[in-house]
Amino acid sequence: APLPLAHQQILYLHLFSCMMDWKSKSIRPTNPRKNANAFCVPTFLFTLPIFFKGWRKELTEADVYEPLSGYRARLLGEKLEQLWREEVQKCKKSNATPTLRNPLIRAFWFEGTVNGLILMA
Repeated sequence: APLPLAHQQILYLHLFSCMMDWKSKSIRPTNPRKNANAFCVPTFLFTLPIFFKGWRKELTEADVYEPLSGYRARLLGEKLEQLWREEVQKCKKSNATPTLRNPLIRAFWFEGTVNGLILMA
């Protein structure tokens, strides 16, 4: 029997996070935000070196920084998986259809709001 849609989506998220972590095992430069001071983080001054490098030559995948530990695909995948399970349980109680929109909003609302406010400023 085919898997229910909820289980298929959980499996997809898990496989996707494993693939993304596997691809990120290459050696990349350390992310400059990791050691950026309190002034550089809100002003994004730590990004200037890669912009200058991109100005001088075309950037390659080797030029891209290592992601911060909190932004690894596995961690985000596990967080989304947990939120999806909660959404499925909540929808079972109310006899509604679960949507992926709700877990995505719960996972990224704060970062999205902050980034939106920065862009509007």
